[in-house]
Amino acid sequence: MSPPPGALLFYDTGESAGHVTLYLGNDQVASNDVGDDYPRQGKIAIVPREELTNGAWRLRYRGWAEPSFPSAGGISTIPLLPDKKVGQQ
Repeated sequence: MSPPPGALLFYDTGESAGHVTLYLGNDQVASNDVGDDYPRQGKIAIVPREELTNGAWRLRYRGWAEPSFPSAGGISTIPLLPDKKVGQQ
């Protein structure tokens, strides 16, 4: 079974903390440090999931956890720009 969008994916890095990404769907993840210009810069990059296991990082995939947003209630906490309404592009 594939993870659903919003799931957290866990990877073994050989250190106690490991690495966690956010699954976006279509085999894409949001991950920090992958696209950095220098080590531990902290950029967030959207990359194919296999780039973490088969690319330069060579991380070991451990599994995923269902997305859970119990207090989200379907309402965004991100303020909208003054000239935008919900649903506008």
